[in-house]
Amino acid sequence: MADPYDIRTDEKLRYKWIDEVKQAYGEFLPSGPAKPIHTVSKSLMKEIVDCVKKLLLSDWNDVNFVLGSKFYF
Repeated sequence: MADPYDIRTDEKLRYKWIDEVKQAYGEFLPSGPAKPIHTVSKSLMKEIVDCVKKLLLSDWNDVNFVLGSKFYF
């Protein structure tokens, strides 16, 4: 009796679906006015955290949260 939750079958179907989507629509290309960052360094960490915090506050301004990293500025 076959396992109805066989991971291998699910993975094969997932990869097949991804290939079909790529053929239909092409590779994923990020949109937006700025090009994505190719290299991330510690010097950019503060800017990245500030940007994420700004985006979160624009949606969830009534929630208190703290963002941080293990790097020291």
